[in-house]
Amino acid sequence: MSFNYKFLEEYQNLIQNTNLQKAYQEFIHLFRWLRISLQTRFSSFRFQGNIVENNMEYSYFQFSDDTLKQMGLKIVVVFVHSNFRFEVWISGCNRQIQRQYYNLLMQSSLSIFLTPDPDHLDYIVKFPIEANPARIDCDALLDMVSDTCVQAIHLVNENLKTE
Repeated sequence: MSFNYKFLEEYQNLIQNTNLQKAYQEFIHLFRWLRISLQTRFSSFRFQGNIVENNMEYSYFQFSDDTLKQMGLKIVVVFVHSNFRFEVWISGCNRQIQRQYYNLLMQSSLSIFLTPDPDHLDYIVKFPIEANPARIDCDALLDMVSDTCVQAIHLVNENLKTE
């Protein structure tokens, strides 16, 4: 096996000469607080597991209720590290379900961020939150993420239910 030692040296330099580790720990602290706070606000929903840290590409946690679960859907709160932005996703529990709802939404005239590829991306619809988390009050951030989750749930209830 071989490794890119240039990147390993760069990582070593960042850890030893910057506050990268402390900054990342602070982000994790914020993200855990956000999850716990949303779990309190959305007490009728089940939050699965803890937060998932995905190699600093994105971090996320997910939740659903009986209706979403029956539909094969979940709400995912995501932090995309590369653009330092929170997003809320409506995701399927597998690619087949993602394709099913993608095809349904492709026929709609809704103004939404629909996935360009339901077979390779982990969301059907995403709701970007434009606030910079480094420059916004925690309570305001919580309100924005909470409101965006409500918007995602509303989209499911109004446009994806087949009852």
